[in-house]
Amino acid sequence: MLSTEGVSASQMLDLGEHLAVAGKIGDANLILDALKQNDEGSREQILLAGIIAVAQGNLSLAEAGFRTLLLRDPHDTRVRLELARVLFLLHRYAAADYHFRLSAARSPKSVQHNISLFRRAIQAQRTWRVSVEGGIAPDTNVNSAGRDRIVDLFGLPFNVDNDAREKSGVGVFANADVELRLRRSEAVGLSIRAFGNAREYRRSAFNDEVAGIEIGPQFRFGNAQVTVAGTGLFRWYGREIYSRALGAALRVELPISTQWQVDLKPQFRSVNYLQNPSQNGPFMSLNGQISRSLGSHALGQIDFLASRQSARAPGYAYREAGLGVSAFAELGNGITVGGSIEAARTVFDAPLFGFAKTRRDWRAATTISVLNRNWILLGFSPVTRLSFAQSKSTISFFEYRRTRLELALQRPF
Repeated sequence: MLSTEGVSASQMLDLGEHLAVAGKIGDANLILDALKQNDEGSREQILLAGIIAVAQGNLSLAEAGFRTLLLRDPHDTRVRLELARVLFLLHRYAAADYHFRLSAARSPKSVQHNISLFRRAIQAQRTWRVSVEGGIAPDTNVNSAGRDRIVDLFGLPFNVDNDAREKSGVGVFANADVELRLRRSEAVGLSIRAFGNAREYRRSAFNDEVAGIEIGPQFRFGNAQVTVAGTGLFRWYGREIYSRALGAALRVELPISTQWQVDLKPQFRSVNYLQNPSQNGPFMSLNGQISRSLGSHALGQIDFLASRQSARAPGYAYREAGLGVSAFAELGNGITVGGSIEAARTVFDAPLFGFAKTRRDWRAATTISVLNRNWILLGFSPVTRLSFAQSKSTISFFEYRRTRLELALQRPF
């Protein structure tokens, strides 16, 4: 019988961990039994059970225990680190990287160095990434249209077609993003990425689908990863092909530290609009993200965008710049809450045919989301998003407001 009189639960945890790592599983289980007698279901007991399970190779059992503790307290950096390590051993690299990033915020320098090594190993070893989501979406303005009944063209008033005005509805939607990385060596590989989204409504005239592919070599330079890709992007609207584009993109993923990361994506595409060739022309853009862990349970991000669309008709050519701020935090009991605010300015080169003014738009949007990782259905967790968007323009015909509720299932980390 093991005597634990005068020994704290924390000391017992340290001793049990030392024994488990040394391969003395029987002795470690004696410590575990003593913890159960003192306070079954305690943090120390569940944590030590997970550590012993890892030592025995029972990674799924360890993961379940560590996740149980994180549901209780998402601020527990020690538990999050143990979970990240288990996910790494399970080759679930995206989830492991997520938890390593959060853990870094409150870890000492020596631990942050180890986290950096794990994240570099993840970058080198990850061969695939999948993100899938789908659900239903009540929407006050499925076609992002205005309410004007009259529009002035050539100085004369014209009635606006009913389908060109704001329409509400309930639709279904799906988003998917899949990337396969084929490594040729530790520093060079091939990235194949396919992505798409669809918004489907009872009235097919408002259906909107996008599909794209990016293929190209991928290089690692220390912590940085650079992908040079040829791209194809296709869009259908109302079940008819709307546009197709071919081009090239450069993706740069640069971890600045264990807490900071910068992602950049300049790209160029030649766009053909099948319904209106006057819109045809080259498109250039720069997208970027700067993200930082905000503690052991939260991440924050700044997004920025600059783009230029040229066109045969100057009225369709424009410049756009945008900025967004977002953050999310795990609150405990499996609940993650997020929010974002974004704004964009679009300025066209000249008036559209028939309009007296040059179009200049301001757009703003905000989104609130709640994810529940406690409820899992076939590997998916429920997420709810509520978004509000508004556009102001020098031409009232292009102004709109939109409120959208998304009830979806997505893959959890």
